[in-house]
Amino acid sequence: MSAIHQTWAAATLLHPKAVCYLDVAWEEYRPDASPESYGGKFPASTLGNVYFGYPAERWLDFRQLDALKPMLKERINMCAQKGFDAVEIDDIDSFDPPSTTGSTSHTG
Repeated sequence: MSAIHQTWAAATLLHPKAVCYLDVAWEEYRPDASPESYGGKFPASTLGNVYFGYPAERWLDFRQLDALKPMLKERINMCAQKGFDAVEIDDIDSFDPPSTTGSTSHTG
């Protein structure tokens, strides 16, 4: 059993499962926040507006999934390396209008 399972309060359960929660957004404090031009995982074209109330976070344009896959794969691998049993990928309401998200029409 990994350390994450042994130190977790639910470790007394018969079959505890640790779930890695990933907020899939651009967050300036993450190690992978650098733009692609600086060796990071975020192509500039995928970055949208700042989240209202969270100046260190920005929307991502998930219609460009192929461009975001390297970042997603890296974050999921990080969860696996830390011993988590599953991953929950989360994001805020992506049905907001372009005026909120900053995403414009994408043709490819």
